Amino acid sequence: MDYIELQITLKPYTTELSEMLAAELGELGYESFADTENGLNAYVPVSLYQESAVKVVFHNYKHIADISYIPQFIPEQNWNEVWESNFRPLVIDGTCTIRAPFHKNLPKTAINIVVEPKMAFGTGHHDTTYLMAEALLHFPLKGLQVLDMGCGTGILAIIAAKLGAKKFIDAIDIDVWAKNSTLENARRNRVAQKVRAMLGDASLIQKGKYDLILANINRNILLADMSTYAMGIKPGGTLMLSGIFDTDVPDILAEAQRQGLCSVAQKLRNNWAFCRLEKI
Repeated sequence: MDYIELQITLKPYTTELSEMLAAELGELGYESFADTENGLNAYVPVSLYQESAVKVVFHNYKHIADISYIPQFIPEQNWNEVWESNFRPLVIDGTCTIRAPFHKNLPKTAINIVVEPKMAFGTGHHDTTYLMAEALLHFPLKGLQVLDMGCGTGILAIIAAKLGAKKFIDAIDIDVWAKNSTLENARRNRVAQKVRAMLGDASLIQKGKYDLILANINRNILLADMSTYAMGIKPGGTLMLSGIFDTDVPDILAEAQRQGLCSVAQKLRNNWAFCRLEKI
């Protein structure tokens, strides 16, 4: 498939504005994003590119920054070069390595996870993946019923499986690509018999089913679905959240408290936040 690469420049550049634009463009069918020094690059199938829609999005943010862009045609045969250059390996606490098949000569760790990033990686959320994975590595997962909500490539579900979470680990995403990618990566990492990927949203969550829910999504979805997450967690169970900025934490914690969830831990990494909550 051929793509349009939208080379976006922000003056002044802020990470928060970059993420807001990525969210807006995602609604228009843009499938992948890569941070640059002064903005971001966004990728959309040629058939979905509409310059008029792009102009409307950018116009809504003209009071925040001067936004300019250059569309660039990316032939199908060149796409692998794009995502390979944007996917960086993660080595977490010297214990867990998350890498793509093309990453070589990395330090050996106790847990080694290989994922095929394809179109949905390069969104700039490596810090949130790191925060969530780090929290899992230090959490007693053995025998727990786990849900990876908004699973993407299935990284968190795979980590949970390798650390002894109870069969099945549910992984839910609204994108068909994410569901299929999670299944593929579970097979690649030899945990396919423990991970069950489903297409859908938070409405699939069953009442009182989970000991642990993982949600690395974004502020608006987390706020909208907090009550559903709380409903799905067993008493005394845990909700781990990321995908939010440090400035989002007060709103997230306020909504969590309204839903009977109390904060037990928080952590920051490059202005990204992680929250661990427990159901009262």
